[in-house]
Amino acid sequence: MLRLHNNGISKRQTVLKLSVDKETVNRAKCDKLPVVELLKLEDPILQHRLWLKHKSL
Repeated sequence: MLRLHNNGISKRQTVLKLSVDKETVNRAKCDKLPVVELLKLEDPILQHRLWLKHKSL
């Protein structure tokens, strides 16, 4: 999902291609780090940034 976004694929195209909810795609776009930096993170850290911090919302 992050790679698609980084390659300029629209949110709608990403949703259709990956069969995910648009809110899932929004999580990646609302993070303060640029996508290029998010892609450098290790999986546990990335999961925390994109998923766990949004559970309270």
